[in-house]
Amino acid sequence: MTNVSVPRNRSELARPYIVVLAMAAVMWVVEIVDLLPSTPFDRYGIQPRELRGLTGVVLSPFL
Repeated sequence: MTNVSVPRNRSELARPYIVVLAMAAVMWVVEIVDLLPSTPFDRYGIQPRELRGLTGVVLSPFL
């Protein structure tokens, strides 16, 4: 039989959700800053050098 640890209080149960929400908040802040005219973050993105490299650009978010 295996022993499964059960969270004892709400803070232990909420911790993973807080981490995910914090990561999403950081991504939204970066996106909002990217929308400002003086911060072109798009130039740091993936750019294909050849026509066959376009599949890598499309599939890279799934890595």
